[in-house]
Amino acid sequence: MERESRLALVIDDDPLERMSFGAFIEDQGWRVLVAANGAEAAAEIVGRAMCPSLILCDRHVAGESGLAALLRLRSLCGPRVLYVLLTGDTLPELVGRLAHEGVRAVYKPVMPEDICRLLREAGRA
Repeated sequence: MERESRLALVIDDDPLERMSFGAFIEDQGWRVLVAANGAEAAAEIVGRAMCPSLILCDRHVAGESGLAALLRLRSLCGPRVLYVLLTGDTLPELVGRLAHEGVRAVYKPVMPEDICRLLREAGRA
């Protein structure tokens, strides 16, 4: 599937978090899709037949782990997307699994500079 530059997907089951991240990313000149869980995110991608450049997902989303959602989306979009898990969890098992799966971790509290850095990186890919 094709990848659209400057398109981000935010997955979080908290509507306020989705709106906050989405608004900030839009303020940086990107287009944003939002979803409450992995199934909604997959439907957005399939419906548009286009993958975002960046996918941000909370550690826990409705009905599944954020990592499971990201891995399912990677099966649709492939490796050219920057996959990021937003988490406060620094357990060595999780950190190792994320590294093994090629998923970036951003640790809470997430700062605006963290998002800007990810946008710059995803925009170059």
